[in-house]
Amino acid sequence: MDLKPWIARALLAGRKPLPDAAPKRAPIPKSIASFQINFAPPAHVSPKRPKKLQRRPWTTAELKHLFRLKDRDSSWEAIQSYFPERSIDAIKQTFWKHRSYFRSVKSARKKRLRTIQGFGVPFRLDTIAEETDAQNTVKINSPTAPDPAIPDADTKEKDDICA
Repeated sequence: MDLKPWIARALLAGRKPLPDAAPKRAPIPKSIASFQINFAPPAHVSPKRPKKLQRRPWTTAELKHLFRLKDRDSSWEAIQSYFPERSIDAIKQTFWKHRSYFRSVKSARKKRLRTIQGFGVPFRLDTIAEETDAQNTVKINSPTAPDPAIPDADTKEKDDICA
């Protein structure tokens, strides 16, 4: 038997030589080769939703409505009844994704209201009525008193720039 030189060296070194070619495969039986696979979906799988309802972005009105509902401690199932084309998981994911933005907007709105209401002093008409005198002029210490540094329209002072 005539061995090729690389096979003889492998055997002398105690290694198993590599095969010369890939092993031969058995032929595929005709019964399997002619088998056709039916690619129809199974009957128990529900059909997909129409394409126009899939992955539609949330509008600002929908997001506001979602956060109003969640602020009222509504359950996810109750909230889902307002958004029938959205799954509960999609609603939860959107809520947690946009929650920090809506919280910052809410706190900014509260800060703005506090500033408008006299830097933390609640704006009440009854306190203003108590702080006015008989001539119906507002006293200086009231939160709505006019700023003395700003000239009135009645004082006929003119700006040098406008003159």
